[in-house]
Amino acid sequence: MAGYSGIRGPKQYVPGYSPVGVVRPRSHAIIARGSDDSLYVLKVYPGRLREERFTRERISLETISEAGGHPNLPAAHLISQDVNRPFTLLPYYFGVDLHDFLAFFGRIPAEDASRLLGKVCDALSRFHQLGGVSNDVKPPNIFLRMEGGNGHPCHLLDFSPEAILKNANPVLLDFDIAYFPGMAWPDDRWLAGTLPFIPPEQLIDGAAENPTEGVYTRMSDIYCLGMTLYQMATGVNPFEDGNGAVGRHESFSSAEKIEEWEDRMIIKTLMETPKLPSSFIPGIPQKLDALIMASLEKKPEDRPQSAEEFKKALLAH
Repeated sequence: MAGYSGIRGPKQYVPGYSPVGVVRPRSHAIIARGSDDSLYVLKVYPGRLREERFTRERISLETISEAGGHPNLPAAHLISQDVNRPFTLLPYYFGVDLHDFLAFFGRIPAEDASRLLGKVCDALSRFHQLGGVSNDVKPPNIFLRMEGGNGHPCHLLDFSPEAILKNANPVLLDFDIAYFPGMAWPDDRWLAGTLPFIPPEQLIDGAAENPTEGVYTRMSDIYCLGMTLYQMATGVNPFEDGNGAVGRHESFSSAEKIEEWEDRMIIKTLMETPKLPSSFIPGIPQKLDALIMASLEKKPEDRPQSAEEFKKALLAH
């Protein structure tokens, strides 16, 4: 199976589940078919920090489940209890992630962006209430699940952006770098998050060594929301001067190019103020402009102080 040979398959992890594909090239998530013929997503955790990432995801998913779940948060079907064989098994959703939607269609009208991200705010608010911080809210981790009436899956014949947005119900995914009070990072070289979605306070020297000093808080996720909304409304990365969407490492030719891009993003995150979204897309509502810029403030205390506050401002534009 193309793209599958580099990942240990479901049969080696979960009896009764057979691999049928991968979620995306170089992904650590596999599409698996269960004995009931239903499709699932099996996520594995390779690499040096696999136990660390798996533990964070397991705690997050179990916390969500024990609290009764949420329509815009993942519902785990099965979680490994063996740290030597870490995996999580989630329902397979029909749809597209927000990253790929933006790559195909460029941007999302303000009204649709506000409606979709409002539901992400609901999910994030619930996760914050449960004590967690995602640290990784970004377009690839927001899945636009296609739903028909009463929340049932639907299969589109019309793949226009309008049809996708009309039927989309977002699900916030990936909690393998989530933070709960009392957690420590493996070492000071592990930078949680993905540029350009990492807030300035997490990029300061020594931040990773002191996660309890107010660095990993819900205001970190508010910054991620603001950056995500910026890209939804404009289709561009604000620190790339409008020349590209979300930073995509797979487009670079070498590790050296990736490192150069990351260094540039860190400097811009710490030192520069993004341009107004309306400078790229005239007609973006002034209140939406203001919300995005407030969410990207360098100091956490200058941002909206909760996902609920962010949503209230989002829907008021």
